[in-house]
Amino acid sequence: HFVAALTLFREVGDQRGTSRALRNLSVVLGEQGRFGQARTYAEESLAIARSLGDVQNLANALSDLGVLDYYLRDYARALSYLEESLALSDSLFAAADRNDDPAVPHIVAVAARADMAHWLLWAQHHGLNPDRIVPAALLLPVQEDGWVRGAIGGQTLLQGPGQAMP
Repeated sequence: HFVAALTLFREVGDQRGTSRALRNLSVVLGEQGRFGQARTYAEESLAIARSLGDVQNLANALSDLGVLDYYLRDYARALSYLEESLALSDSLFAAADRNDDPAVPHIVAVAARADMAHWLLWAQHHGLNPDRIVPAALLLPVQEDGWVRGAIGGQTLLQGPGQAMP
């Protein structure tokens, strides 16, 4: 599924989505023990995230590279990546559902704190006081198999099995 997502993001020229799909492929390959190939995808994800200033994906890609380098026994480089990732984490906002069952997948959303503050100020300016903010990709229809693609405000959105991405 992540290969399909990567293909779709590249087709529409969505660099942010491409970076996130590359990172997801890296995680899967790392879990399979294919650390060298995982590192290649993580490095490409990191380069795109840096160029875009995408703090969320940058912090995640740095963390992933740190873990991969740990498994590749390059401890100094692993520590460097993990330290940089931790330094960025203060600028992120994360929320999760109240699911107490570890066997049931959790919904987790991560956004830059600056983006969250901007959204809340925008809502307040328009007389809104939201109890909840739902990520746009979760507004797409759910399918059992495959991916659904949509766009809101010029941003490509994808929702597939167990994942939604802006």
